[in-house]
Amino acid sequence: MFLVKYSDIQIWFEIHARALIFTGVIILIAFVVSFLIKFFTLKIKKMNNKRSYTLAKLIENICKYIIIIIAAFSILATWGVNVTAALAGVGIFGLVIGLGAQDLIKDFIAGIGIVLDNQYEIDEVVEVNGFKGKVIEIGLRNTKLINANGEIRIIRNGMISQVSNFSRSFSVAAINVDILYNENIDNVIELLNEKLPLLKENYNQIIEGPIVAGVDELKNNAVSIRITAKTEAEEHYAVRRALLKYTKEIFEENNIKIPTNKIIIREEKENE
Repeated sequence: MFLVKYSDIQIWFEIHARALIFTGVIILIAFVVSFLIKFFTLKIKKMNNKRSYTLAKLIENICKYIIIIIAAFSILATWGVNVTAALAGVGIFGLVIGLGAQDLIKDFIAGIGIVLDNQYEIDEVVEVNGFKGKVIEIGLRNTKLINANGEIRIIRNGMISQVSNFSRSFSVAAINVDILYNENIDNVIELLNEKLPLLKENYNQIIEGPIVAGVDELKNNAVSIRITAKTEAEEHYAVRRALLKYTKEIFEENNIKIPTNKIIIREEKENE
């Protein structure tokens, strides 16, 4: 059974005391630099600017990898490792790995490009490769989205081919309401144009409208009227629901009939 004597441990510590001290100092410096970078990026995040927050996260990610690499090679040099030879070896090894990790490199380059090109930022609503959701994280390799159902989708930056950004323009709330053929269309449109603009007083999200576009479709048992309202980006959902509710109330107050589906059941008697 192999036993280590206390004297051997003591001798080892005495021989490598300088390397141990320098290792501790390097690690301490790495932690201090990391703390200073986080403190600096925190100041940027507090600007309440989405782009600033996104850039701050990117800076943190890049600096983290740089600090780890520099600290690792500094510690190796402290323990007598030939760093130059190690770098040469890493270069050859990196070339071999790089050939098999082209996707990873592609993801990193695409992630930097997404931030520098300002394609989207944290908290913006986008559709990436057919998945629509709010951006919750932009990393060097992946982008994370969360949709209205709470589903989180992690998409590799190198795989992103199409992006639709819904947070940098207006949205449109649109509804179609049906009335019976025997209703006076002009009177109904005039009434809606008079009453619907009052909705803007309760919904600051509305930029323009609501506007009655006019007759949109002639159905078998009804005339369909289209109503639209321009809203702030991604605020059209609540406005659309309000349009439906308020329009129904207007129809009820003015005795305007909405078509309903009826089911007629006929019972045939057998001849005796």
